[in-house]
Amino acid sequence: MLMNRTKIETKGQMCFCKIKKEGYNCSECYHLLKMVNKVKQIIDSSQSGYEKRIALFDYLESLDVGELRPNEKKRVDCLLQSRLYSELAKQSMKQYKKLTAEEFSKVQ
Repeated sequence: MLMNRTKIETKGQMCFCKIKKEGYNCSECYHLLKMVNKVKQIIDSSQSGYEKRIALFDYLESLDVGELRPNEKKRVDCLLQSRLYSELAKQSMKQYKKLTAEEFSKVQ
């Protein structure tokens, strides 16, 4: 279990197991560091904030976390769908405000 391990800091990276000089002792720490590096790579990219969110969402969705029961899958799908609609609504409102501002500037 991850909680029972000794916390060791090394060169800006944190590992929850004892570390060999040539690398990590356990595959958990290797995979955790791999995920953190992927997320950091997405965040540090030159994409817009919206594109970064989509890339992070796609990456998280691609992770294999095991199978969900059918009722859990429906609930998760509803949450993901509501999040997507929320982001789409925000983008639509920005576009609406931009178009409205352009329209009112033409009238004056």
